[in-house]
Amino acid sequence: MKLRAEGVEFHHPSFLKPHMYILLCLGMVVIVALSLSLISVYLCPFGILGAFLPDWYFGKTDKSDNNKMIQDVMTISSALSIQVTGGEYVGIALAECRDIVYTPRLKKALEEFDIHLKCNDLTITENIDDFSEKFTSEEILALCTVLKQGLETGRMIECSRDLSKQCLTNRDSAFSAKKGHLDRTSTIAMLILFADGIGFVFWRFIVSLTSQL
Repeated sequence: MKLRAEGVEFHHPSFLKPHMYILLCLGMVVIVALSLSLISVYLCPFGILGAFLPDWYFGKTDKSDNNKMIQDVMTISSALSIQVTGGEYVGIALAECRDIVYTPRLKKALEEFDIHLKCNDLTITENIDDFSEKFTSEEILALCTVLKQGLETGRMIECSRDLSKQCLTNRDSAFSAKKGHLDRTSTIAMLILFADGIGFVFWRFIVSLTSQL
């Protein structure tokens, strides 16, 4: 379930099979152990750390996907708010959002949601649960929670208002994320300039000291 939520089903579906995932971990252990043996045979036992590399990679890929999907989730929240207020069935409204999103992973999940909706092999609540289980994105999980609450209470108008609020929240989150990235970039740039200045002064000091000797 954890791998599915991290997008492994979309990016590397074969690794959802237990034996394939175990083989992947064992393969990474062997590769890391062999690589370390080139440095020293005594480092080979640390090859066990390779077993954690797949989880690290999948988590990093998932985090990247979540950042890319923020704008799409904002679009979905805004569209659903308008469509639900207009009286459209929430399941159909969500399925139609597949045509307005750009992130491939999210688009595929919505296409699968639409297939379940048309086949009627899952209830609408089960379909939303299945959709949410494919992501770790807080924005998508919050969206699904709002939709389920609206279905359970029958108050879809109130649900549309919550969707509007979520859209604003997502917008603020996206802005904060971009601001944080810019702040980190600025800090790194300032540290580099500071280190460059210190290095130049130190170099001049060494040159001056050497010339006096």
